[in-house]
Amino acid sequence: MDDPDEGIGLQKPTRSLSNAWPAVSAERTFPVFSPVAEHSLLVEFGERIDHAIHARVVQLDRALVAAPFDGFLEAVPAYGAILIRFDVLVSDHAAAERAVRQALEQVPVVTAQPGSHEVLVCYDGDLSPDL
Repeated sequence: MDDPDEGIGLQKPTRSLSNAWPAVSAERTFPVFSPVAEHSLLVEFGERIDHAIHARVVQLDRALVAAPFDGFLEAVPAYGAILIRFDVLVSDHAAAERAVRQALEQVPVVTAQPGSHEVLVCYDGDLSPDL
């Protein structure tokens, strides 16, 4: 026997790792709403680095803080998505999604203008003993 698994009922995998996960479709329409566990909703605004995408995340974060829906606990913004946590005793995924869609309708789309920031740094020995 050349194959140690032969004859003991084990089957060889039929897929390679390169095709184990489905490809992300280029046809996704944003925002995309995805439940996360029983207590959170992930809202994705895009899949690329883009100031307009990040601006939508920030706008939704501010809108939810200013006018939270029943059961809202916190929003955790990332660059292109925001995780919205809610109390499962008060709300559910469907109610959270309705509230977020309503908030998105009320928030005007504003494109962020990129800018530069100056960060002052001092490397003098007496002012930076940790260096």
